[in-house]
Amino acid sequence: MNATVPRSAPDTDPERLRFRRQFFLGPTGLFAPAGWSRQRLDADRSLVAHPDLALTQVRRGARVGTLIGFWFDPARPQASDRDTLHRLLDQHATPEALRTATDALGGRWALVLQDGPHTWMHHDATGLRQVTYLHTDDHGTVCASHPGLLAHVLSLSPDPTALDYLRTRGESDFEVYWLPGDRTLYRGARALLPNHTLDLQTGRATRHWPGADMQPLPPLPIGEAAGRCLVLLRGLFEAARHRAPLAVSMTAGWDSRLMLALSRPARDQLHCFTLTYPHLSHASRDVAVPARLLRQLGLAHHLVGYPAPSDIDLAFKALFQQSTPSGSTAYCADAQALHTQYPGDRLCLTGDVAEIVKCHYRLPGVPDHAVTPTHLAAVCHLAPHPFVLDALAQWLAGAPTGGPIPLLDLFCWEQMAGRWQAQIRAEYDIAQESFAPLNCRALLLTMLSVEERARQGPDYPLLHTLIKQLWPEVLNVPINPPEAVSLRHRVLRALGRSPLYRLVRRLRRWLRP
Repeated sequence: MNATVPRSAPDTDPERLRFRRQFFLGPTGLFAPAGWSRQRLDADRSLVAHPDLALTQVRRGARVGTLIGFWFDPARPQASDRDTLHRLLDQHATPEALRTATDALGGRWALVLQDGPHTWMHHDATGLRQVTYLHTDDHGTVCASHPGLLAHVLSLSPDPTALDYLRTRGESDFEVYWLPGDRTLYRGARALLPNHTLDLQTGRATRHWPGADMQPLPPLPIGEAAGRCLVLLRGLFEAARHRAPLAVSMTAGWDSRLMLALSRPARDQLHCFTLTYPHLSHASRDVAVPARLLRQLGLAHHLVGYPAPSDIDLAFKALFQQSTPSGSTAYCADAQALHTQYPGDRLCLTGDVAEIVKCHYRLPGVPDHAVTPTHLAAVCHLAPHPFVLDALAQWLAGAPTGGPIPLLDLFCWEQMAGRWQAQIRAEYDIAQESFAPLNCRALLLTMLSVEERARQGPDYPLLHTLIKQLWPEVLNVPINPPEAVSLRHRVLRALGRSPLYRLVRRLRRWLRP
């Protein structure tokens, strides 16, 4: 297995689990835990990383590139991280040209690029290798993989307005406590959004894509787009397969079906699993459908059982909450389930970020220029709390309209993918490393060039075409068939969707002492 996708340790050593797969960039010696790897950036700053997170550095005179994590080149599946970094530094003379060249790459990575006295940082297409940062008078710009690590090193206190917002959301082990815009739990600490570059001298992030003058994407027929997508997807898969044994997380949905179809060349070595949440029985759609499909294909189906409250490991819970604090005392028990039941040497293929191309957010009758922060809060089911509206107003002010993609697709790209899904991946870092093949700008833009009706549900013609070309037999079992639910469940679900019920629930949260 290539060192850029390290194996998970099978033990439960607390020091191995604490801040697992995380990094810190700042003054040398400010944070230097035992066993972590280190790359010096200059006389004053270093980059340190947990032993399960790779650092790769290449120097070309005054130009230095330091890769955090791993990337895949679909045109060169056998290339190592170092090979690709060498090629980019040799072939591209400016930071802008090098950054543009990474559009063709997949993986989960962040890159620190030094060019003489200037240093910049950007990350993978949708920011799944999370980067957070804070500019201070004492230390300059410091960065970390999670704001909780910034808080740990710099003794930061939570922002009261962020805590007040999180209080309105209640406590749930099923909730992902992500924050909107570029906000974090700590005042002054920010998340680097996808499509942005961080200047480490000034501590300012600026948008590099899309530019204000960019035109809409040229339309592509579904057949031509599918052909281009298949070349990229197959190349990315071969690169992943070359690095590590693979796993696929299975549900009844389109995204995991595409990942399974893509994995056909490795079917004999594939580990297919389903995370069984407490509300799912073996008859539930997300369990029964993959079980039936994999049985037909002759593949084993592994169930990862969500722990009961009595089975929560309190020591693991404490490590989890220290590594990825969310301002909530709720606990993502699925991370414990994965840690104890998932084979840690596997690189998990996920369908993350597919929502970007599936027209996930839409406001019928509202043109892009008329979208407000309240609209944005509503489409992602966030309460119109002042903290939320202020963060979304700031995002909206920096988002170009009339660009290459619709505003709501850009919002999905930078918020659902860049904040919500990135937070999930950060939480799961304690248990597994993952790779989303769709997390490649060239691939996403090719898919977004197809007309909307070919990307929308319930039939998703573009995804159906890709799956059929990759492994037609995986379509023999219906995708997302109607869920068989009891009368009681249907009544409760209808009640939960009632505007009056949601209003009462929201008022109870606001009035809670």
